[in-house]
Amino acid sequence: MSELKAHGVSVLIVYTIHGNHQVMQRVVSPPAESHLYAVDLNSIDIITEDLREAIIRISVGKPEIRDVLPGDSSKAKLTNLLPETTYTAFLRPESNHSPLSTLSVTFTTLPDVLGPAEISLSDSGPHQIRVSWGPLQPKWVQRYTVEFGAIPSGEVRTVSLDSQRSSTLLTGLQPGTQYLVTVNSIHVDGTERAMSVRACTQEALPALTDLQLFTMEQWDMEGEDVQAVWQAHEEDLKGFWVSWETLNSQNFLSDVSTLTVSLPPTTRATRLTRLASNSRVCVSPVYSSGRGDGICCTVKTQSSWLG
Repeated sequence: MSELKAHGVSVLIVYTIHGNHQVMQRVVSPPAESHLYAVDLNSIDIITEDLREAIIRISVGKPEIRDVLPGDSSKAKLTNLLPETTYTAFLRPESNHSPLSTLSVTFTTLPDVLGPAEISLSDSGPHQIRVSWGPLQPKWVQRYTVEFGAIPSGEVRTVSLDSQRSSTLLTGLQPGTQYLVTVNSIHVDGTERAMSVRACTQEALPALTDLQLFTMEQWDMEGEDVQAVWQAHEEDLKGFWVSWETLNSQNFLSDVSTLTVSLPPTTRATRLTRLASNSRVCVSPVYSSGRGDGICCTVKTQSSWLG
């Protein structure tokens, strides 16, 4: 205002009775008596007719955008808005007869692209593949569906997930098989967006070829010791996983825990102690690309060969 007055511009202010009169006096051009007017809504007719129409303001924390519309307007189109930005729009009706309240509405614009915009694959094995997608948009997405089927004509299966999920592990797949995987997002406004990729499972890894259990000691309150002996394919072999159930206390036969141990690839037998009655012993071969199918045997008491 000071710069305007320095250039010879006269400042006239018309304000409602709720304004700060002292501040207004300092701003207007002298004399204040002819350049400063305090009015109520009943005296608003001193404002020119073209300023009494509906005024829309858009507030985004930046300079406001204003648009003056005819009094009979019932809608306005707001353009050039930023994506994923929250705006507040104000509607201020002006009337010569009675005061009208200012109305407002707050809204957030949609992102430029609703997901899924990208899909990635990981944890691929002979029978599984993990599918991940992004970006995660729980505000805009109601749920996801993941469809997958073997190419070219395999049965299509569907997994439904909530909007907070961005990945899922597809299991029960066939080894060495190509699958078509489609991630579909159902948005809160009812629209949908889908993206598809091709995924390949790994070839099946060699399974354990043989497993036998031999009793080392007669079963008693302290459990039973057995010798586990197995055979496996040698190529690319990295080791073995062995798991079994053992007794935690000789006084409580129901107190059983499962133990697991990793053994080097040269091992073909190991002694297992304090096994519970009907304990299951499982041995799986481990290769550089994953774990092959193992074999499990149940320990049966009072037998010299168990399998």
